[in-house]
Amino acid sequence: MKYCTECLVPDTKPHAVFDARGVCSTCEAHRLKNQWLTGIDWKARASEFGAAVQEAKTDGKPSGGSRS
Repeated sequence: MKYCTECLVPDTKPHAVFDARGVCSTCEAHRLKNQWLTGIDWKARASEFGAAVQEAKTDGKPSGGSRS
């Protein structure tokens, strides 16, 4: 029986595929996902999201003044 060198999943798991290093396709997909996520500027994304929320809250409302 063969096991993944990173997570120890056995080759008896349905659809288990191992590369030349003995790493399963699930571990490889996880590595690629994390590699992609590290390239995201989360602070900038949060700022953009906050601006979009603020714009949605004020869209169509009169700017300034009192509420009546």
